[in-house]
Amino acid sequence: MEHRLKNTGKRAIETDLYDHNFLAIDGQAPGPDITIRVPFQIAPIHPPESDLAEFTGNHIRFLRQLRGEDRVYGSFHGFGSSPSDYDIRIEDARLGSGLRITGDRPLSNVAVWAIRSVFAVEPFVTLSIEPGKAVTWRYQYTFYRLDSPGH
Repeated sequence: MEHRLKNTGKRAIETDLYDHNFLAIDGQAPGPDITIRVPFQIAPIHPPESDLAEFTGNHIRFLRQLRGEDRVYGSFHGFGSSPSDYDIRIEDARLGSGLRITGDRPLSNVAVWAIRSVFAVEPFVTLSIEPGKAVTWRYQYTFYRLDSPGH
């Protein structure tokens, strides 16, 4: 997905934006079969509820199947200033499949949100746009099988 935003105003635009990346995998509630992995050590800002999910090293794991009114929210840093850290992998061991989300801008924050029917990994990037200028940014989604080479 490619995006372009032009500032047609008279003042600079300084903002963070994020992509929700809402996922529902095979109609299942988020649970222990799902692992979210990033290429850096997670430094929690807001850790998730300790009985529902955890940040460990460079992984996020759901500790049990979400149900009823269960809600998970957490945010973290730990990434550097390079776009190479915008490399999020979501893997479902039960299905043997994964989703890789990469972007071409450095991260400014990352959040995870989930309820019983859906979950989201929300990468934030910062945009600075002077009047009359435009910026572009891109996300790429790659689906893969866990048993495929190079996943």
